[in-house]
Amino acid sequence: MNENCCKGATFVSNLVYLKRIVGETGPKKVQAAMDKAGVKLDLGKISEKDWLPIETRLAFLEAVKKGLKWDDKRIFSMGTDAVNHSAVIKLLLGYFLSVNTAIKFSPEIWVRNYTCGEMVIVTNEMGFGRIALNNFKGTPIMCVYLRGFFHGVGASLAKAKNVQVREDKCQHRGDPRCEYTFTWVD
Repeated sequence: MNENCCKGATFVSNLVYLKRIVGETGPKKVQAAMDKAGVKLDLGKISEKDWLPIETRLAFLEAVKKGLKWDDKRIFSMGTDAVNHSAVIKLLLGYFLSVNTAIKFSPEIWVRNYTCGEMVIVTNEMGFGRIALNNFKGTPIMCVYLRGFFHGVGASLAKAKNVQVREDKCQHRGDPRCEYTFTWVD
């Protein structure tokens, strides 16, 4: 296994969303965009347990954006929806009684899905939290997707109200790491 990998589950949960929103043509258009970009991956053969190069994950997100002509709002929504189809999240679902608990387990969830980067908790208080992603060379689209995913954890799993997630620092804007701030009402 390459040291910079992610679980196939991250792709599988997104393919469920693509099929629901676009139909069977969604994954086909994304596959065509990946093929055109020279990325070797058969989307129909991905298993949730596979470990795939992180570059392939980033290329997949770019192919979704280009192949389906999706904007950041739709990528964010795909991230939000992914929590409903993630085996790792379902495994840890019993722990998610609050957003604070979700933040507490975020480093563990990260290492179950990614072999690169390090998620750390910066602040975890009632109604306010901040996590940081260190040493992860993603892309701006990955930041949008992750912001959506984090929103989904708070809104869908923790059932918090008025969940807001901002990316206050981003390595793609010159910061040393990406930092995500959460606010919510329990």
